[in-house]
Amino acid sequence: HLLARMSETISRERRFTSDAAHELRTPLTAIKTHLQVTRITQGKDAEVAMDYAEEGVARLQHTLSQLLTLSQVEGAFSWEDGSVADASEVARLAMRDAAPHAPERITLDSDGIRAELALPQALAVTALRNLLDNALRHSPASNSVRLEIRSSPQAVSFHIFDRGPGLSDNELALATQRFWRRRSGRGSGLGLSIVAAIVERFSGSFELRRRSDGGLEARLTLPRIQPASPKQAPTV
Repeated sequence: HLLARMSETISRERRFTSDAAHELRTPLTAIKTHLQVTRITQGKDAEVAMDYAEEGVARLQHTLSQLLTLSQVEGAFSWEDGSVADASEVARLAMRDAAPHAPERITLDSDGIRAELALPQALAVTALRNLLDNALRHSPASNSVRLEIRSSPQAVSFHIFDRGPGLSDNELALATQRFWRRRSGRGSGLGLSIVAAIVERFSGSFELRRRSDGGLEARLTLPRIQPASPKQAPTV
């Protein structure tokens, strides 16, 4: 069993390396092309080419950042950052990061929940932000995304409702695979893979489901810190 797991891990990492190389090569080629254009043209054409090159650099930086996060979550890296992950604060930070220039696009229903999550704050924010990013990217600009927070004694669930085009059964099955995105999709194709890796490492759960009235619901469930059991007095 140990050898089988090691073989599976090596195969997975080889596929990951191959896929990552392809994903990085594409924007690098585009950036090189745009920079070559700036050398042989002047005026407006050169400015447009430089703008495209800068956009390519930004996309490449985002992809590299996502790759680093994914490798750290799936590896033996310690994420003890000393920050208490309060559910309401996680929601506030994730909303701020996902919609810094249009906060009105996300509506929050939390009932003032106060609960400490059993994982580092940075990763809880990353998981929720990636889901909000995904919902905003696929929803019409005129529609808001709704975030609901629900709590139980064992866990906190974040529910994200969007008005996007939704996903087919086949697309739902592929959505968390690394580098998968719809043909017309933007982004690195790593956001949902990172969410899946975080919940696997910290015993949470994540699911996507179609809504009856259109769009998707993403449900992220993260464990709460449980109070320590009182120590029993030793029997004499």
